[in-house]
Amino acid sequence: MKSFGRKSRKSSNSPASILTSYTANILQVKNLNENIEDAKITPVGIVENFNTESLKTSLKPTIITAENPIPYGGMIIRTKSGAEQAVLEELQKLWTEFYPNKLLEVNRVDEMLATQYKAESKLQQLFAFFSGLSLFLAAMGVFGLIVQITEQQIKEIGIRKVLGASINSIILLFSKSFLKIVAVAIVIASPIAWYIMHDWLQDFAYRINIEWWVFALAGTLALLIAILTVSFQATKAAIANPVKSLRTE
Repeated sequence: MKSFGRKSRKSSNSPASILTSYTANILQVKNLNENIEDAKITPVGIVENFNTESLKTSLKPTIITAENPIPYGGMIIRTKSGAEQAVLEELQKLWTEFYPNKLLEVNRVDEMLATQYKAESKLQQLFAFFSGLSLFLAAMGVFGLIVQITEQQIKEIGIRKVLGASINSIILLFSKSFLKIVAVAIVIASPIAWYIMHDWLQDFAYRINIEWWVFALAGTLALLIAILTVSFQATKAAIANPVKSLRTE
């Protein structure tokens, strides 16, 4: 790897440049306004690191240089909310005045960021849709199963009520078996989900760590949906008239 550590205090035509901290470290910049011959620049300022590409790519050396005449270049302008159109019109007037023969291309930073993460946005939409669909189908499946079981055990429910069983105890009786199934499913699904998410995050140079509470929250939500689904039908069966339940067919 070629070193850019050589500096010179002699006068030079090297353009004044602003470096990121990462770049300054690579170039071994210790003092400003000293020409770096190999890089053909003169650092006049150092700014904090920032990404010029998506977070899938690690930091790269970045040098911001002003040249005269300017063959091409770019700048970032921050505007107040709601003033974007007025700023754009004024910018076009100034550009036409100073650079009538050069092309001005204007891009919104938020649109550029959206383009960088277009694939991730589509993936998020797909995950949200299929996750919601899976939860709905799972709830419908549990509901159908509890309807079938309550119909099969309608007389048992009636006998329990006659013997003094409360509605809460009947609901709890039906909920236990289903909650055990959901708990086992969570235990099996959590490590699989962690592995898939961990593997997907490896595509990013900068990424978050998957915290345990994410799986705890997802498991709690699944248990809550199961409890609500089971409780609805179990309550309906528990409050039914036991005389009708015990009537001989």
